[in-house]
Amino acid sequence: MIRLRTAGHSALLISDTIGMSPEMVGRYSRQQDKTESALAVLKEMHERAAVKLPQNGQQK
Repeated sequence: MIRLRTAGHSALLISDTIGMSPEMVGRYSRQQDKTESALAVLKEMHERAAVKLPQNGQQK
């Protein structure tokens, strides 16, 4: 189930596939969803930090 959720499938599709209610799929995959969100935020912060803006009056 977690592999399906990580691959981007919806709770409804997963519930139809494995025979579990969408609510239970959401409950069991909640931690994985939080982890994925946190990693996305960290990646975005890292990418923003890698792009350096020129300081006052300086050119690249």
